[in-house]
Amino acid sequence: MSKKETNSTEKKKGKLKKILLIILLIIVVPIIVFFGYRFISTKISKSNSEKFNNTLNELAKERIDYVFIEINPSLVLTVKDNKVEDISCLNDDCMTIYNELNVKGKNINESIDTIYNKSKEKGFDVSNGVKVKTSNNVNIEVKDHIIIEHIDSVKEQELLKEVKNNEEIKNVSNDDYYTNLWEELKKDKDYDNFYTCKMVDKELKCYFAEKFLTMSNENNGNGLNPRDLSRVLDKFGIKYESWNWGVDFGDHPYGLYINGKLYYMVNDSLEYYGDIPDCESEKSGMPTGYVSCAMAYGNPENIIQYPKSKLNLLTSQFDS
Repeated sequence: MSKKETNSTEKKKGKLKKILLIILLIIVVPIIVFFGYRFISTKISKSNSEKFNNTLNELAKERIDYVFIEINPSLVLTVKDNKVEDISCLNDDCMTIYNELNVKGKNINESIDTIYNKSKEKGFDVSNGVKVKTSNNVNIEVKDHIIIEHIDSVKEQELLKEVKNNEEIKNVSNDDYYTNLWEELKKDKDYDNFYTCKMVDKELKCYFAEKFLTMSNENNGNGLNPRDLSRVLDKFGIKYESWNWGVDFGDHPYGLYINGKLYYMVNDSLEYYGDIPDCESEKSGMPTGYVSCAMAYGNPENIIQYPKSKLNLLTSQFDS
């Protein structure tokens, strides 16, 4: 082959390499840009959600909550920023040790231990441990002898009717806290688009906005957009696990665990499956196994649905 032909062949190969390189760049660059954008936007969203949640946690330090304690002596504490503000008795047994319960100003967990030990010291039966009833806002340390039940404001008012002394404890007001919290929430770009709030029985409650829950047409008929849903849950510090169920559950393609409870998402609501005791042996760590087991049994006693249930974002509990 002549030198001229060789140069011509090399030029053709060079042009072909350039064309292939251009084609490769046309294919690869958009992919890199797309995933790079998704990665960066996800990081930014997570960071913003954490900042938002930190702001809510700071505001929550001004909130006053009731903590009801039942051993044999029964009493109620008011707690602010996890420290005891006030104390009152709910039965006569409590009245006999009331003056010895020096817990004001102390951490709530330390106070529960103090009350438990004092009850034991005074000869009360503590074999059933300590039953604690409170809202989801108080950080109670989990221990073997402590049973925790989360209650709402309605149940709180019922229990407060049993107050034996210090009637002033009934007059707790969180009006300023809720006012400041609501003002902060309204600054959030997701407010009114993805969630909204209202006052119910002097308590602020925040739920997913109806127009967000009914976005089925914009999400291929599948209801909630998982990314939007996750962002809102992150903002309120709600712990959850989520997954896609796949083709076997086409009617309900997206599932969610909140507080260890199983829900699935459909067009306009979150529905709760509840605990499925008959299927415990079949749980393999994969949520789909848990769900398919529920589907297989189809027992109304095991599968509990609340189509109209609402997730209160401020307490991470479902209101019926």
